Amino acid sequence: MARRGTGGPFALLWAGQAISQLGDYVALFAIPYFVFTLSQDPLDFGLVHAGQDLPLIIFGLFSGVLLDRWSRRGWLLWANMVQAVVFVVLALVAEGVLPGGLWVLVLMAFVVGAMTTALQSALYAYVPSIVAGDGLAKANARLSVTGQAAFIVGPVLGGLLVEQWGFLVAFGFNAITVLVAAVTALFLPTDARTEAPTKNQGIVAEALEGMRFIWDDVRLRLASVGAAASNVVSAFMVAILPLLAANEFASDEPVAMSVIYGAFGVGGVIGAATGSRALERFGLGRVFIVGLAIWGAGFAASTFLQERIPVLIVFSLAGFGLPWVQIAFSTLRQKVTPEPMLGRVMAGTRAVVNAAYPIGAVGLTAVAALVGSLTTSRVVSLSLIGVALVLGVGTLGQVGPNPTPMNEAAAPDGTAAS
Repeated sequence: MARRGTGGPFALLWAGQAISQLGDYVALFAIPYFVFTLSQDPLDFGLVHAGQDLPLIIFGLFSGVLLDRWSRRGWLLWANMVQAVVFVVLALVAEGVLPGGLWVLVLMAFVVGAMTTALQSALYAYVPSIVAGDGLAKANARLSVTGQAAFIVGPVLGGLLVEQWGFLVAFGFNAITVLVAAVTALFLPTDARTEAPTKNQGIVAEALEGMRFIWDDVRLRLASVGAAASNVVSAFMVAILPLLAANEFASDEPVAMSVIYGAFGVGGVIGAATGSRALERFGLGRVFIVGLAIWGAGFAASTFLQERIPVLIVFSLAGFGLPWVQIAFSTLRQKVTPEPMLGRVMAGTRAVVNAAYPIGAVGLTAVAALVGSLTTSRVVSLSLIGVALVLGVGTLGQVGPNPTPMNEAAAPDGTAAS
């Protein structure tokens, strides 16, 4: 199958992902708010969030091997189907039809996390099968735009659904959206592989091969460090935001609380919309680093404010930076990785990067329970700015818009690995 641009098959993929992402961000609000109705302990929020994050570490490396062996399109279909079942179960738990409690939520979050591991790695490994060359940055930016737009609408919609009709409708809505994404996957073309995937090695050997590739390329190695730092902050913020909104921002109503999430998404849409243009002008490395610094600065500034409008403005600033990090990191991996290894590199970097999630979700919420949510938020967000400054003086800052694969000659923009 000939590769195409950002129309045709990619447009279908994009549409399915946009609908699914809306449901994901409804759940982003609905799940922690459901925990909020059961407990006020920051650690309980962290445990549920960590339940979703642990599969990213446990299954991350080996799922990449399977993505390189089997159809990535098939993963997009079946992982969405399983997620739909999970959200139906969550809806029934919330209504008391099935037994619930904190540990049931942790288990459901674990299954969702396992499927998310497969879905996200499969998505970005599949995209180069239907989009070529310079279209990759645009494709990644479009996926990010709809994701950030869903961040605006989804949490607010989640707050409205919970307030008006309860958790049954909120979780049921998410089940429907992932089913739509599964149906669109049925009509996507099969993977366009440039080479047959290697199957004569053991799964451990193939997983280690992917990890060696990541380690040997200094650009991937440094970008993974920065993305991991970003995820520590992201996991902590998502886990703790209902408490910050209730305690520091004086908002405990579902809709009022969800508006804070929406503000983050407003900035995210602008960041995602400008991401591909920024990559072309400034290069992947600089966009990644600047996005990291902006994300940390916005979250840090929010902790020194209490009036709602200024808080929403600086949350929008934080949201602007995060898509720049995501788009630059996705495009870097796609451009420097040979196609037969894309699954392992995508999943391997996700496993390494997302190992940071439990640190933020459990470790930092435990710290917040001792020293306070506000103090912890200030320290971790300011630390993220420090990480960006350190990365800015290294090799990563020199990576241009079209980095050279590691096994090819270095380009004049200094993109060779050391």
